[in-house]
Amino acid sequence: MYQQNFKNMKTTDLKNVFFKPYVGNEYENGLILKEDGTIEAGTEENKGLKVMVLGESHYCGDECAECGLASTCEKEGCRNFTLDVLTYYLDYLKGKEVFEPWMNTFTKFGKALTGKDERPTEIWKSLLFYNYVQRAMNATRTSPSSEDFENSQNAFFEVLEAYKPNIIICWGKRLYNKLPNKGSKGEDIETEFEFIETWIYNISNNQKSLVIPIYHPSAGFDWNYWHEVIIQMFKLNK
Repeated sequence: MYQQNFKNMKTTDLKNVFFKPYVGNEYENGLILKEDGTIEAGTEENKGLKVMVLGESHYCGDECAECGLASTCEKEGCRNFTLDVLTYYLDYLKGKEVFEPWMNTFTKFGKALTGKDERPTEIWKSLLFYNYVQRAMNATRTSPSSEDFENSQNAFFEVLEAYKPNIIICWGKRLYNKLPNKGSKGEDIETEFEFIETWIYNISNNQKSLVIPIYHPSAGFDWNYWHEVIIQMFKLNK
Protein backbone atom coordinates (compact mmCIF):
# COMPACT_ATOMS: atom_id res chain seq x y z
CA MET A 1 0.00 0.00 0.00
CA TYR A 2 1.26 3.49 -0.89
CA GLN A 3 -1.23 5.36 1.25
CA GLN A 4 -0.86 5.65 4.98
CA ASN A 5 -3.93 4.56 6.93
CA PHE A 6 -5.77 7.82 7.58
CA LYS A 7 -7.59 6.25 10.54
CA ASN A 8 -4.31 6.30 12.44
CA MET A 9 -4.30 10.10 12.33
CA LYS A 10 -6.10 12.26 14.85
CA THR A 11 -8.77 13.44 12.44
CA THR A 12 -10.07 15.86 15.08
CA ASP A 13 -6.84 17.78 14.48
CA LEU A 14 -7.84 18.16 10.82
CA LYS A 15 -11.33 19.50 11.38
CA ASN A 16 -10.93 22.22 8.73
CA VAL A 17 -9.49 19.88 6.09
CA PHE A 18 -11.98 18.75 3.46
CA PHE A 19 -9.69 17.11 0.88
CA LYS A 20 -7.58 14.60 2.80
CA PRO A 21 -3.86 14.72 2.02
CA TYR A 22 -2.11 11.81 0.37
CA VAL A 23 0.53 10.49 2.76
CA GLY A 24 2.95 7.83 1.56
CA ASN A 25 3.42 4.95 3.97
CA GLU A 26 7.13 5.79 4.28
CA TYR A 27 6.64 9.54 4.70
CA GLU A 28 8.06 9.54 8.23
CA ASN A 29 11.37 8.18 6.89
CA GLY A 30 11.79 11.27 4.73
CA LEU A 31 14.13 11.83 1.77
CA ILE A 32 17.92 11.85 1.65
CA LEU A 33 20.24 13.91 -0.56
CA LYS A 34 23.00 11.58 -1.74
CA GLU A 35 26.58 12.55 -2.54
CA ASP A 36 25.95 12.14 -6.28
CA GLY A 37 23.19 14.81 -6.12
CA THR A 38 20.25 12.47 -6.46
CA ILE A 39 17.50 12.25 -3.86
CA GLU A 40 16.10 8.97 -2.58
CA ALA A 41 13.89 7.61 0.17
CA GLY A 42 15.15 7.46 3.72
CA THR A 43 14.85 4.38 5.88
CA GLU A 44 13.98 3.55 9.47
CA GLU A 45 17.70 3.44 10.21
CA ASN A 46 18.63 6.50 8.17
CA LYS A 47 15.82 9.01 8.20
CA GLY A 48 15.85 12.09 5.98
CA LEU A 49 13.81 15.25 5.55
CA LYS A 50 10.04 15.01 5.41
CA VAL A 51 8.69 16.64 2.24
CA MET A 52 5.24 18.01 1.50
CA VAL A 53 4.29 18.71 -2.11
CA LEU A 54 1.76 21.54 -2.18
CA GLY A 55 -0.64 21.94 -5.08
CA GLU A 56 -3.20 24.71 -5.48
CA SER A 57 -6.68 23.28 -6.02
CA HIS A 58 -8.85 20.54 -7.47
CA TYR A 59 -11.04 20.71 -10.56
CA CYS A 60 -14.25 18.73 -10.19
CA GLY A 61 -16.52 20.02 -12.97
CA ASP A 62 -19.98 21.55 -12.82
CA GLU A 63 -21.50 18.62 -10.96
CA CYS A 64 -19.14 19.19 -8.06
CA ALA A 65 -18.52 22.92 -8.21
CA GLU A 66 -19.17 23.59 -4.54
CA CYS A 67 -17.35 20.59 -3.16
CA GLY A 68 -15.31 21.60 -0.14
CA LEU A 69 -15.53 24.37 2.40
CA ALA A 70 -18.33 26.24 0.65
CA SER A 71 -20.65 23.23 0.63
CA THR A 72 -22.38 20.81 2.93
CA CYS A 73 -21.00 17.85 1.00
CA GLU A 74 -20.37 14.93 3.34
CA LYS A 75 -19.55 12.31 0.71
CA GLU A 76 -16.42 10.40 1.70
CA GLY A 77 -15.63 9.97 -2.00
CA CYS A 78 -15.34 13.74 -2.39
CA ARG A 79 -13.03 14.02 0.60
CA ASN A 80 -10.82 11.32 -0.93
CA PHE A 81 -10.30 13.25 -4.18
CA THR A 82 -6.57 13.86 -3.58
CA LEU A 83 -6.03 10.26 -2.49
CA ASP A 84 -7.84 8.95 -5.56
CA VAL A 85 -5.78 11.10 -7.96
CA LEU A 86 -2.47 9.92 -6.52
CA THR A 87 -3.61 6.31 -6.29
CA TYR A 88 -4.67 6.36 -9.94
CA TYR A 89 -1.33 7.83 -10.98
CA LEU A 90 0.65 5.31 -8.94
CA ASP A 91 -1.40 2.46 -10.37
CA TYR A 92 -0.49 3.75 -13.84
CA LEU A 93 3.19 3.63 -12.90
CA LYS A 94 2.69 0.00 -11.89
CA GLY A 95 0.96 -0.80 -15.20
CA LYS A 96 -2.52 -1.13 -13.72
CA GLU A 97 -4.08 1.97 -15.32
CA VAL A 98 -3.89 3.67 -18.71
CA PHE A 99 -1.98 6.89 -19.29
CA GLU A 100 -3.76 10.26 -19.17
CA PRO A 101 -2.07 13.58 -20.11
CA TRP A 102 -2.39 15.12 -16.62
CA MET A 103 -0.04 12.43 -15.32
CA ASN A 104 2.90 14.15 -17.00
CA THR A 105 2.74 16.81 -14.27
CA PHE A 106 3.50 14.25 -11.56
CA THR A 107 6.13 12.47 -13.64
CA LYS A 108 8.05 15.67 -14.40
CA PHE A 109 7.97 16.69 -10.77
CA GLY A 110 9.21 13.26 -9.71
CA LYS A 111 12.20 13.67 -12.01
CA ALA A 112 12.91 17.13 -10.60
CA LEU A 113 12.83 15.72 -7.09
CA THR A 114 14.93 12.60 -7.62
CA GLY A 115 17.27 13.97 -10.30
CA LYS A 116 16.72 10.87 -12.39
CA ASP A 117 15.30 10.72 -15.92
CA GLU A 118 12.99 7.84 -15.17
CA ARG A 119 9.51 7.20 -13.88
CA PRO A 120 9.46 8.09 -10.18
CA THR A 121 7.75 4.87 -9.13
CA GLU A 122 9.04 4.60 -5.56
CA ILE A 123 9.60 8.17 -4.39
CA TRP A 124 5.90 8.89 -3.84
CA LYS A 125 5.88 6.40 -0.96
CA SER A 126 7.96 8.96 0.93
CA LEU A 127 5.95 12.10 0.10
CA LEU A 128 2.93 13.97 1.34
CA PHE A 129 0.76 15.66 -1.30
CA TYR A 130 -1.84 18.23 -0.35
CA ASN A 131 -3.90 20.72 -2.34
CA TYR A 132 -4.11 24.02 -0.48
CA VAL A 133 -7.53 25.34 -1.51
CA GLN A 134 -10.31 23.40 0.15
CA ARG A 135 -12.99 24.18 -2.42
CA ALA A 136 -12.99 22.57 -5.84
CA MET A 137 -12.99 24.66 -9.02
CA ASN A 138 -15.66 24.01 -11.63
CA ALA A 139 -13.57 24.81 -14.70
CA THR A 140 -10.01 24.17 -15.78
CA ARG A 141 -7.65 27.17 -15.69
CA THR A 142 -9.98 28.79 -13.14
CA SER A 143 -8.20 30.55 -10.30
CA PRO A 144 -9.42 30.31 -6.72
CA SER A 145 -10.69 33.55 -5.25
CA SER A 146 -8.93 35.48 -2.51
CA GLU A 147 -11.65 34.24 -0.19
CA ASP A 148 -10.86 30.63 -1.14
CA PHE A 149 -7.22 31.10 -0.16
CA GLU A 150 -8.12 32.86 3.07
CA ASN A 151 -10.70 30.22 4.02
CA SER A 152 -8.10 27.47 3.55
CA GLN A 153 -5.50 28.84 5.98
CA ASN A 154 -6.66 26.96 9.07
CA ALA A 155 -6.72 23.66 7.21
CA PHE A 156 -3.18 24.26 5.95
CA PHE A 157 -1.80 24.89 9.43
CA GLU A 158 -3.61 21.82 10.75
CA VAL A 159 -1.82 19.69 8.15
CA LEU A 160 1.53 21.26 9.06
CA GLU A 161 0.99 20.48 12.74
CA ALA A 162 -0.19 16.93 12.07
CA TYR A 163 2.64 15.92 9.70
CA LYS A 164 5.44 18.42 10.45
CA PRO A 165 7.14 18.54 7.04
CA ASN A 166 10.70 19.88 6.98
CA ILE A 167 10.33 21.07 3.38
CA ILE A 168 7.26 22.27 1.48
CA ILE A 169 7.66 22.38 -2.30
CA CYS A 170 5.00 24.76 -3.59
CA TRP A 171 3.73 24.26 -7.15
CA GLY A 172 3.57 27.75 -8.65
CA LYS A 173 4.45 31.30 -7.65
CA ARG A 174 0.78 32.32 -7.61
CA LEU A 175 0.05 29.83 -4.85
CA TYR A 176 3.21 30.80 -2.98
CA ASN A 177 2.18 34.47 -3.01
CA LYS A 178 -1.24 33.52 -1.58
CA LEU A 179 0.07 31.47 1.32
CA PRO A 180 -0.39 32.87 4.85
CA ASN A 181 2.15 35.57 5.71
CA LYS A 182 2.62 34.24 9.22
CA GLY A 183 6.19 33.16 9.83
CA SER A 184 9.26 34.79 8.34
CA LYS A 185 11.32 35.10 5.19
CA GLY A 186 13.97 32.44 4.78
CA GLU A 187 17.31 32.49 2.99
CA ASP A 188 17.14 33.12 -0.76
CA ILE A 189 18.28 30.38 -3.10
CA GLU A 190 20.58 31.72 -5.80
CA THR A 191 20.69 30.19 -9.27
CA GLU A 192 22.40 31.29 -12.48
CA PHE A 193 19.24 33.13 -13.51
CA GLU A 194 17.42 34.29 -10.39
CA PHE A 195 17.12 34.55 -6.63
CA ILE A 196 14.31 32.39 -5.28
CA GLU A 197 12.67 33.46 -2.04
CA THR A 198 11.91 30.93 0.68
CA TRP A 199 9.57 31.19 3.66
CA ILE A 200 9.61 29.64 7.13
CA TYR A 201 6.60 28.51 9.17
CA ASN A 202 7.16 27.78 12.84
CA ILE A 203 5.32 24.72 14.10
CA SER A 204 5.13 23.01 17.47
CA ASN A 205 8.07 21.36 19.27
CA ASN A 206 10.40 24.10 18.00
CA GLN A 207 10.22 22.71 14.48
CA LYS A 208 10.12 24.65 11.23
CA SER A 209 8.73 24.06 7.75
CA LEU A 210 10.71 25.69 4.95
CA VAL A 211 8.71 26.61 1.83
CA ILE A 212 10.09 27.04 -1.68
CA PRO A 213 8.11 27.94 -4.81
CA ILE A 214 8.89 26.18 -8.08
CA TYR A 215 7.32 26.52 -11.50
CA HIS A 216 4.19 24.44 -11.82
CA PRO A 217 5.30 21.19 -13.51
CA SER A 218 2.29 21.06 -15.84
CA ALA A 219 4.00 23.01 -18.65
CA GLY A 220 7.29 24.76 -19.49
CA PHE A 221 9.07 22.88 -16.73
CA ASP A 222 12.80 22.11 -16.86
CA TRP A 223 13.16 19.31 -14.34
CA ASN A 224 16.97 19.44 -14.43
CA TYR A 225 16.96 23.11 -13.40
CA TRP A 226 14.48 22.60 -10.59
CA HIS A 227 16.35 19.59 -9.30
CA GLU A 228 19.37 21.84 -8.69
CA VAL A 229 17.12 24.25 -6.81
CA ILE A 230 15.69 21.43 -4.68
CA ILE A 231 19.23 20.26 -3.88
CA GLN A 232 19.97 23.71 -2.45
CA MET A 233 16.76 23.53 -0.45
CA PHE A 234 17.90 20.28 1.13
CA LYS A 235 21.25 21.83 1.98
CA LEU A 236 19.52 24.72 3.75
CA ASN A 237 17.91 22.18 6.09
CA LYS A 238 21.17 20.57 7.18
